[in-house]
Amino acid sequence: MIDEEEWRTIPDSPGYEVSNHGRVRSVDRVVFHSNGKIQPRKGRILKPNKDKDGYLRVGVNGTTNVHRLVMLAFVGERPDGMEVLHGDDVKDNNHLSNLRYGTHKENIEDKMRKGNQARGERIGASKLTESSIPTIKWMYEISSLTHRQIGELLNINHSTIGCLLRGETWKHLN
Repeated sequence: MIDEEEWRTIPDSPGYEVSNHGRVRSVDRVVFHSNGKIQPRKGRILKPNKDKDGYLRVGVNGTTNVHRLVMLAFVGERPDGMEVLHGDDVKDNNHLSNLRYGTHKENIEDKMRKGNQARGERIGASKLTESSIPTIKWMYEISSLTHRQIGELLNINHSTIGCLLRGETWKHLN
């Protein structure tokens, strides 16, 4: 069965519609200019941009994530404490069938289960590598160096070393 595209007006944005396929369009309208000129405008599909996190955004009521517009128009307002979850964790798949409301905890659990949660070296700001973890543990256990001394040797904050050695970070390697 082919999923037919359905368009709905975006609440609080009467000049725009969003589809269950995750596309956004402006509708035909008349623009009134301050100089008194009246100009008809043809509706068009908006071209989304990706934000720094990979989510698609369009200029509707400021700049808004497409997945939020789809859920708002087809499901309703986002309940307090909930966020929009992508079923396949593909940030630009904004098809209604791929979206649902859930808690932040559910979102993280989904990502962990599917192996999409950034951790270890995949965290952009990480100064450590997976191969350095055993060396750091060895330095602490065998050489009796303090967290601060290991941090100074590796040019890493001593609190980072402490979190690693207490098992608060890099848990996936334990």
